[in-house]
Amino acid sequence: MSLLILSDHNTVKGSLEAANKIKSRDLNIICPPAAEYKTEFGDVILVGLNKDLKMHKFHDLIRASIDNDCKLLLPHPYHDHSNIEYLANNVDYIEIFNSRNSLQDNKKAFELAIKTKKKTFASPDAHLLSEYAYCIVEYSCDVQSRWFEIIDCDWRFKTKIKTSKSNIYKSALIKSLKHKSLINTFKSLVRICILFFTRNDRCKKID
Repeated sequence: MSLLILSDHNTVKGSLEAANKIKSRDLNIICPPAAEYKTEFGDVILVGLNKDLKMHKFHDLIRASIDNDCKLLLPHPYHDHSNIEYLANNVDYIEIFNSRNSLQDNKKAFELAIKTKKKTFASPDAHLLSEYAYCIVEYSCDVQSRWFEIIDCDWRFKTKIKTSKSNIYKSALIKSLKHKSLINTFKSLVRICILFFTRNDRCKKID
């Protein structure tokens, strides 16, 4: 691995901590600051700014991107987003594969990228450590390139795996416990139990 874009929700803290860990272990991995902000139209990732934004309106992200020479990435455009074409026309990259998305939503995202003539990216949308390998891509670029040069290059899939429902429910359970939400905790436990007893769940490799 030579490039890792780690984007926690509404904070760059995770990416900065990851970069420090990488440096302390003398690993040759680029890890730029990044955060996935909840805007009025849905999640948008800002890469390249090493501090948290206080305002999360989409125009705030656009301004921060212009002022600080950052990049805007639109993740899972057909999951929890509105004004999708407006977002697509004002970001730099569109996610065309997300391990947690349906095949239909990923296909629609690919078509959106073609329609808006945007560069693309893919992601495992990892919420658990085991999920990081679900989507690994290989870029056609010089190994000494900077992160914003790398993501501008052509790429191809090395691994492409759909996240299992059980992993999605496990991560939802962890989130509900962190937020101390009894209702969501109960819902997640019920879903996990149903999957366990039906045994109808597995990660799927996608060709």
